[in-house]
Amino acid sequence: MAPFLKKEIGRLKKEIRKLKSVADYDHMVHFVLNRRGLESRLLPVVREMRKSKNPTRKNNFYSVKEVACIFIDIDRFKKINDTLGYGDGDKTIILLGKILKNKFRETDLVCRFGGDEFIVMIFNSNKNYTVDKMRNVATVFEKKASRLAPIIKPTISYGVSYLSEGIKGVSNLIKAAGKRMKEHKADKKLG
Repeated sequence: MAPFLKKEIGRLKKEIRKLKSVADYDHMVHFVLNRRGLESRLLPVVREMRKSKNPTRKNNFYSVKEVACIFIDIDRFKKINDTLGYGDGDKTIILLGKILKNKFRETDLVCRFGGDEFIVMIFNSNKNYTVDKMRNVATVFEKKASRLAPIIKPTISYGVSYLSEGIKGVSNLIKAAGKRMKEHKADKKLG
């Protein structure tokens, strides 16, 4: 192969990787997936789930034996934007994204679902791991976010759903976690 073609193929491969990254990762929180990136990584898992009534086989590093979905929302986020401005709102979103990315395993998928909502998909997990991680995330976020917005004192609400609960499909897993997050938020009676 001609040296020019080798060089051009290498450049094009690098460009494809760059475009895939732009397409799959959030535009503001670059180190977490966006919805498209989450869906593309969940496709092999969904296929595996459909193939087997007892889905325990591994697909790459994902195990579909147990899947947990955590739906997370920043409390008082609108107040942050309205009171402190969108720049501080953006900093709050980035802060939560960093905490989530640092607290969960590399095999767990962290996604900015939209606005101030995040989703974490955990594979081959158990309820203790999930609950412990989220308690830790909430504690760290509240401590650091109170420095960003001391008057508002942002917190997070979250809901968790598990495939083992008999929930069929990833979209229903996300909906169930979202519903539980709203219940958690309502229980807090935020002002």
